[in-house]
Amino acid sequence: MEHFTLPNLLTYWPWPRRLNLHYREVGAASTAWIDSFQLLNANKKAAFDKCNFKQLRSACDMVYLFFAFDDFSDSGSGAAVRQQADIMMDALRNPDVPRPEGEVALGEMTRQFWSRTLRFTNPSPLTQQRMIRTFDDYTTAVAIQAEDRDQHLIRDIESYFTVRRGTIGIYPFYVLLELGLDLPESVLEHPVIVDMERCIADIIIIANDIYSYNVEQARGDDIHNLVTVAMKELGTDLHGALQWIGEYSAGVEVQFLNSIALLPTGGEKVNHQVAKYVYGLANWARANDTCIQKSRKVMLAAKGV
Repeated sequence: MEHFTLPNLLTYWPWPRRLNLHYREVGAASTAWIDSFQLLNANKKAAFDKCNFKQLRSACDMVYLFFAFDDFSDSGSGAAVRQQADIMMDALRNPDVPRPEGEVALGEMTRQFWSRTLRFTNPSPLTQQRMIRTFDDYTTAVAIQAEDRDQHLIRDIESYFTVRRGTIGIYPFYVLLELGLDLPESVLEHPVIVDMERCIADIIIIANDIYSYNVEQARGDDIHNLVTVAMKELGTDLHGALQWIGEYSAGVEVQFLNSIALLPTGGEKVNHQVAKYVYGLANWARANDTCIQKSRKVMLAAKGV
């Protein structure tokens, strides 16, 4: 058996885990919503149940929506997933229009998610535009992943990250961080903010990919995984790939921390809101890592390890 060492992630990350006080109540409501579509079998449902009040509901609903799309797209052809992506985007752009009879449930799920978010949170026109753009980037990337799977294509590291930053699905959640804030577009599109968003996306990608690699390679579905991509491009083995990934991750973490000193400023109100937004980004990295570690412990306990 090959021995390897998983890299230590977020070792010096200064943000501890924080759980929203409304999580249990909102999580139950969101769970009931996804259950109403009867999409997930008992095993998948059990695996997933191990995720300001109204903003939290939107986040929980979107987690379930993306989980459902992931489930549909995992076994779909590129053409089929592209069609699903188009349905979801049409529903997002037209939340008041009833979905066609017999359409895949993803359309109605997307419509209900966005309609409820619009009613509950009253997002600004800018936030609505950013949600549609990032959601489109996400669904398009998932379709590209399916097309790569059809062709058995293993990308190089650079182009892999380009696609994976879409399929990881984190950018629409960044938009939810804007709810309740009043940040101008010049701040949200500032190069430092954009780079910090990329850093968090990469940190989340790395954690997800290294911990899911074993399962994915066992079922022959590891071409969209950084470990496989790194082994191929760097001409190395599993140990070498994980070592490179660990070093890359440490560099990204340092880059995020160093960027704090370079954040845009614009008066006390803007500075306070920028700080809240950056905290939301940083908390995503910690929350994702905590979720993965808890899931691993549950799986190991189930195996008697």
